Amino acid sequence: MVKVNIGVLVFLLGLVVLLGLFIRHQREQIDKMLSAGFKMPEGGIGAADDGSIYIDSMHPWITSDKPGTCPICGMELIRVSGEDARKMQEAVASGVAKVSLSPLDRIISNAQVAHVEEIELSSEVKTYGTAVAPETGFQVLTSWVEGRVEKFYVQETGVYLQKGAKLIDVYSPMLVEAQGEFLVAVKARDRLREKNLDGVSENTQKLVESGRRKLSLLGMTGAQIENLEKNGTVVDRVTVYARQGGIVMRLMTTQGMYLMEGGEILEVASLSPIWVELNVYEQDIPKVKTGDRVELTATGLGGETKLNGVIKLLLPEIMGESRTMMVRAEVPNPGLKLRPGMFVEGKILRRESESALVVPRDSVLFSGKGAKVWIPTVDEPDTYIAKDVKAGRFLGENSEWVEILDGLRKGQTVLSGAVFLIDSEAELLNVGGGGGEVEAAAEGGSDSGSNTHVH
Repeated sequence: MVKVNIGVLVFLLGLVVLLGLFIRHQREQIDKMLSAGFKMPEGGIGAADDGSIYIDSMHPWITSDKPGTCPICGMELIRVSGEDARKMQEAVASGVAKVSLSPLDRIISNAQVAHVEEIELSSEVKTYGTAVAPETGFQVLTSWVEGRVEKFYVQETGVYLQKGAKLIDVYSPMLVEAQGEFLVAVKARDRLREKNLDGVSENTQKLVESGRRKLSLLGMTGAQIENLEKNGTVVDRVTVYARQGGIVMRLMTTQGMYLMEGGEILEVASLSPIWVELNVYEQDIPKVKTGDRVELTATGLGGETKLNGVIKLLLPEIMGESRTMMVRAEVPNPGLKLRPGMFVEGKILRRESESALVVPRDSVLFSGKGAKVWIPTVDEPDTYIAKDVKAGRFLGENSEWVEILDGLRKGQTVLSGAVFLIDSEAELLNVGGGGGEVEAAAEGGSDSGSNTHVH
């Protein structure tokens, strides 16, 4: 018993159909040229002049403005000029950019009819990413005065350091001297006040304020300076407090070290707000803008805590393997629950709603010359012509739509599913150029007319 391969049978049947279409189309072209009053020329190639063209007598729709050979049969092209050339160009323009498909042909080739639709673009873009420590949140706490570290209160990295917490106790000869100068000015002012020498005491008060500013610049807090003024005793060891809170990332000094002015004590990182670096797929890049809101959940938080933030930056690079672009969101992080490295997922909420004219992806044929679709004519049933269009983005959950920026309007009919096969037939007949004057016969007329291109 002989087994029949259905796929091979369909393929062979398709070839037979294409061959039949080819022969029929060839006969139609010759008939149109003859009916237009064109006579097949005799003789060889002559010198070109204005208005002359070159054709193949076996395939008269093959034309050129230069001598050469037919790309189909290899025969030498014959020169045609004058009225014959004009008639031939009109005949070619009237019929070469058309392909006929009967209902049976459409079934065999799996060609379907679709329409230009207007769709509302989703206001949400799905995304995923990772929390990172913000670069702007890193800060190194330094010593404001030269001196020796008598005690270091921070023992390890990774702990959270509260703003205003104790950092070090420092012994500084410069700070001791500044305290002494300040107390001398305070005592002088108080004595002059006791003697009711107000004019002189005002000048002394200026010295007190100058000493107070100096102590503040050397790292003493307002409370420490007030205690110094109240007690009247110079303090050998002065406690330095943290002027910035955050996670301790690095310890940069130890007890007993001598620090210069500006010497580094430790580094902290602020994690509120925290950064989240999100991946946006290539087709969604045009939809995302800075200022868009994000709604995220973190796997490490059980997926229950909803985090809200704002897109602050679109990084310019596309990552090759994942075909995604990185965007950076700034997310408030109360309680520091979201930690660097945590995986997050969620959505970007677009600020503006948007619609687009689209056709099915398999309706558009892309080439080095651009994009085109096949649309039906008005006056010839089951006949289609190529039309150049300006294509935009791939849209839809699975990129099943192609955005049409120019060339079609809502409601127009296009072929889908077999445009490559149809275009291959047109190329075989050398008629794949599309539009031009023929587009006036297309369904709904021409929106952006393109030019017929015949070789």
